[in-house]
Amino acid sequence: MANGAGVAESVNALAEELDLHELRLFGTAIETNLRFGGSLTAVLANLIENIRRRGAVDREVRANTSQIRASAWILGLLPLLASAVVMLSNPSYTRYFIDEPAGNKMLIFAGLSELVGAFLMRSIVRIKY
Repeated sequence: MANGAGVAESVNALAEELDLHELRLFGTAIETNLRFGGSLTAVLANLIENIRRRGAVDREVRANTSQIRASAWILGLLPLLASAVVMLSNPSYTRYFIDEPAGNKMLIFAGLSELVGAFLMRSIVRIKY
């Protein structure tokens, strides 16, 4: 606003910068009120209710996906823990993966598979609405 921009333009610019849908709605409400008049209070009350509902949905989604997130952590860490147990209990079993070129390729493939699996699990858990 210090550079001469109006309130609505400033709020809309901030909404674009922060990528917040609710702030865009707030900027549009201010812009509409400045152009045509009307009750900004009713619009803001509806906006507040929508923000509250969206927060409730967000909390519900996080609660419903918590089991998937826990499974993702377990599935991601299980191969590492199993290989550590095998390495500590009998190092000769894992020597092949360190000494032989084919074993190195297997380790690289296993690591890449872990990364792909982590990416897929993350994309399953992240729900956009």
